Amino acid sequence: MVSEGGMRMEDREIVILTWNIARGKHAPELSDICRLIEASGADIVTLQEVDRFAPRSGMVDQAAVIARHLRMNYVFGANVRIGPFSYGNLILSRFPLGNYRNILLPSSREPRGLLHAEVYPAPGQPLSVFTTHLGLDAAEREAHARIINQATGLRPHILTGDFNSDLSRHGPAILLSGRNLSRARNTYPAALWSIDYVLTSAYPIKESYTIPTNLSDHLPVVARIILNGEE
Repeated sequence: MVSEGGMRMEDREIVILTWNIARGKHAPELSDICRLIEASGADIVTLQEVDRFAPRSGMVDQAAVIARHLRMNYVFGANVRIGPFSYGNLILSRFPLGNYRNILLPSSREPRGLLHAEVYPAPGQPLSVFTTHLGLDAAEREAHARIINQATGLRPHILTGDFNSDLSRHGPAILLSGRNLSRARNTYPAALWSIDYVLTSAYPIKESYTIPTNLSDHLPVVARIILNGEE
């Protein structure tokens, strides 16, 4: 049985892609970014550094354009607002979306945020998805991590984003407590540091990898997640 906009109840895996697209400034066209995402086969996509109506990116509503190209549902979390211009994180899904919220993370530099959405791979079975883009200062990232842990709580969830730190080496270590970490390496720039991740609190990560591309200064991370908790 297949629900409208959903997945077969017997399906056990979904594909997550997370990517800092750097507002598309490295891509010839925003459609090139969309085509890469489409080719990945991702069911849920989380993007950071997304512009809406910004002069620097041609006054394009990037969130709406990407969602329309991918034929996905979406929610946007604005962390910076200047008049009609906003800048922040984006969650897209081929499944229906439910409640969502954007939690601002206190920052002394660029405002940061944690975007949360309920995704429904099957009716009545919400999947809690979060995405974030942490700050450049280590102490600030630690503070952000504490807020993230409080916001995610004990519910099963998927946490994604640009953490601006190699979580397996430099923390914030509290983000690793009780979570599985994707093992895709060298995400920014092309083959230097690992700072972009998919983390899960209850779902095994079957595999994870990056997609080579020059469409951003970050590489997209793809992870295959087992929803029923069995290998």
